[in-house]
Amino acid sequence: MNKKSDEKAKQFLDEERIFKLSETDRYEYYICKGASKKVYEIIEDKLFNRFSCNCKNIRLTDCSHIKAAKLLQGDMYENETANDHKGTMLGVAI
Repeated sequence: MNKKSDEKAKQFLDEERIFKLSETDRYEYYICKGASKKVYEIIEDKLFNRFSCNCKNIRLTDCSHIKAAKLLQGDMYENETANDHKGTMLGVAI
């Protein structure tokens, strides 16, 4: 893990600089306003569970933009899950 890119990804999420644009059966599209204020495009291929970004990251690890998209997915999942169970306790409406 790269601590610097992890911190940048968290910052992008906290500052609401990562957005989900759209989704199809196979792909999810995101944009991220990076640290240099450039806008990057992130695409997840859900069939192969692979992410790509148009930044110039040459490492074999995820860039901070991809990590931010993954964090956003987790954040969106947690919100959906919380809303699904809101107003119930042990399966009984309250």
